[in-house]
Amino acid sequence: MRSREKHARGVTPGLSRDYAERTAEHQAAFLLPYLQSGMDVLDVGCGPGTITLGLARAVAPGQVMGIDHDAAELEAAREVYRVLKPGGIFGARDVDTDSVVWGSPSEALKELDTLMQRWQQSRGSDITLGKHLPTILREAGFTGTIKSVSADTKGTIEETRAHARITISLLDGPFGRAVLEKGWGDESTIERLKRSMRAWGEHPDAFFANVHVEVVGWEPG
Repeated sequence: MRSREKHARGVTPGLSRDYAERTAEHQAAFLLPYLQSGMDVLDVGCGPGTITLGLARAVAPGQVMGIDHDAAELEAAREVYRVLKPGGIFGARDVDTDSVVWGSPSEALKELDTLMQRWQQSRGSDITLGKHLPTILREAGFTGTIKSVSADTKGTIEETRAHARITISLLDGPFGRAVLEKGWGDESTIERLKRSMRAWGEHPDAFFANVHVEVVGWEPG
């Protein structure tokens, strides 16, 4: 597994730990039925590699390579399309934050979502990309696409507390600095959002669902 940077821009240690808990059995469940022993797999955007390891188990003794980079989405799909064998398959899963679900929501959490989208857009990231995946794959040349939707959820009190801590670490770090530097808010805004996240994390009705769109497409050769 290779990576250009130790951590992607804006990824805090807490967020990295959260990513490291992801598995192929959950995040790649939409793709696993199409994998077979002996296949070779390229995992583009592999992060810490925990999903990659699950993919490797699914195709053993096939080879698996994980890479992580910041290429533009459509160009990345075309990169994948070029290296696939004729008839190869490609699975993509990405978030659509327009569909985030908060249990025990508040106006502060709505404000947080709005600021998070502005921050990601300012960094060149589209965190509503999921809904566009079918179009991206079709324009890249893939055919016979199968679409599905799933969610990464935080529902136990331990999970909501951890999610609150991760969000607060972003507010104390790169996210919060961007809010201040770009004039989207001031120190009181940051502190108010942090208080709201702490309260949400302890609320008995709190839960979080990050909705993802999943697409499997075939190289038509």
